[in-house]
Amino acid sequence: MDNEFLTVKDVAVKLGIKAVTVYKWIREGKLKGTYLKIGGVYRFSNNLLTEFIDREITNER
Repeated sequence: MDNEFLTVKDVAVKLGIKAVTVYKWIREGKLKGTYLKIGGVYRFSNNLLTEFIDREITNER
């Protein structure tokens, strides 16, 4: 799949964090541009989330 969409739970598992942390990061704007809110439900772009992870890893170096 080119661009699979993930739930908050999927993102939490992928990042090794709790779902509540994902919601916190959404509120703080840390995940801006990686998700859509459709009908009150967050859907994350797998591709954009992967890019976010890559940027975060690069910034930590």
